[in-house]
Amino acid sequence: MSTLAVIQARMGSTRFPGKVLQPIGGKAILLHIVERLEVVPSIDEIVVAIPDCAVDQPLRTFCREQRISFWSGSEADVLDRYYGTARRYGSGDRQHNLHRISRISVFANAAERRHPCAE
Repeated sequence: MSTLAVIQARMGSTRFPGKVLQPIGGKAILLHIVERLEVVPSIDEIVVAIPDCAVDQPLRTFCREQRISFWSGSEADVLDRYYGTARRYGSGDRQHNLHRISRISVFANAAERRHPCAE
């Protein structure tokens, strides 16, 4: 069974537009999140789920430049965006665990993010 971590991210926030690409310590928040997830042994793949809106183009460009996998889907239907991501990055006949990662998890301790069934 594989584990897919899906980071929900968008540029069009009403409270803090573009937050996910804002730098902390010289790195975009999204990059901090991806790097923290890369060290979690139970995560097999990391994908960013992005709305398919023009305002989110800088986010897609950033993911391409940083070689971060991403999927663009409906802005209005977050569940459909996750479903599309799972279908695209899931491997057909294998079973998957899907972890939803909030873009505000930049301060989460990666060592504490274990698969809930691992123990």
